[in-house]
Amino acid sequence: MPLPRMDPAKLTLVRQPFDHPDFLLELKHDGFRALAYISNGHCELVSRRRNSYKSFGELRAHLAGWVKSAVIDGELVSLDAEGRSIFNELPLRRGCPIFYAFDLLYLNGRDVRQLPLRERKEKLRAVIEKSALPDVLCGKFVEGRGVDLFKEVVRWNLVGEAQHCFVGPRTKQLGF
Repeated sequence: MPLPRMDPAKLTLVRQPFDHPDFLLELKHDGFRALAYISNGHCELVSRRRNSYKSFGELRAHLAGWVKSAVIDGELVSLDAEGRSIFNELPLRRGCPIFYAFDLLYLNGRDVRQLPLRERKEKLRAVIEKSALPDVLCGKFVEGRGVDLFKEVVRWNLVGEAQHCFVGPRTKQLGF
């Protein structure tokens, strides 16, 4: 059975950081947005505009054997020694790209988008930890404390980076 085609969550610009108990917030690395379609030992990385990334063969090969079938929303990134994204490495195909996974949309025959985000993130983290793939990361998040997270982003000189904010089932994604 072919995997259903899905869209990455759309980003809505927010002018200022905010605190809200219903939001989970995480860093958004500077890279190429990608959905990973994994099925039957194959992986296709697809852009927001539904273009297939033909390069990143080693990364696709690692992802291909990760799970039976899945659709995962994430970002292709290259990181420096301190874990900061280096965007210019990607278009030039330098460095070792990683897949920074931040949402699980489909897993082993089941569309999971209607599950609460926390539950999807827990499932995603469990799958990533079980696989022990070195080039796949699952981001950490904070609950409700967008102002504090933004202060840390500034303190660590990550001003050019955004935050992902989600609510419940796959409905909203905000950034600043």
